[in-house]
Amino acid sequence: MKKKLILPILIIMAILTLTGGAYAYWAASATGTSSNANTEAEIGTGGVVTTTLDVSKINGTGKLVPVGKENPGTSVSSIQPKFNFTWNGVGAEGTKGSLKAQLVSVKAGTDDVTSLFTLKGWTNKEIIIGTPLNNVSATIEFTSEPANATEYAKIAGKKITITLKFEVTI
Repeated sequence: MKKKLILPILIIMAILTLTGGAYAYWAASATGTSSNANTEAEIGTGGVVTTTLDVSKINGTGKLVPVGKENPGTSVSSIQPKFNFTWNGVGAEGTKGSLKAQLVSVKAGTDDVTSLFTLKGWTNKEIIIGTPLNNVSATIEFTSEPANATEYAKIAGKKITITLKFEVTI
């Protein structure tokens, strides 16, 4: 009796191990910051996409410092990542919309430091379903200096991630 149960139990355990590993691999590849180096954004019929950028992975970025504290060649007070957008919609090709951007959050490690940053100079862009909109830049500026040593400690030397939301309205 015990010999008859061992083979089915081993098969079930092997199936669970293989499918669990496949799920964990898929989940790992779907999260994280792999999109930081690639600023491609495909906006589906929902019209909203959110992306998170790792400041250290944006080419040509020195240390990010508040406005007025820049040192040419080693630090900057703003970054200008470029994005390529595609707005998709079946049966609606040629429809025009307005692409809006919003600074959702800025994190230094796990601390929220959004109040120190500003999305500068963004004007809504015309986007057409099925027509790529390439090399669109967004300027994120380190506008406000930390008010005190506690605020400075939240940001100094930490990984900075910026979350932007792009939305298309008709």
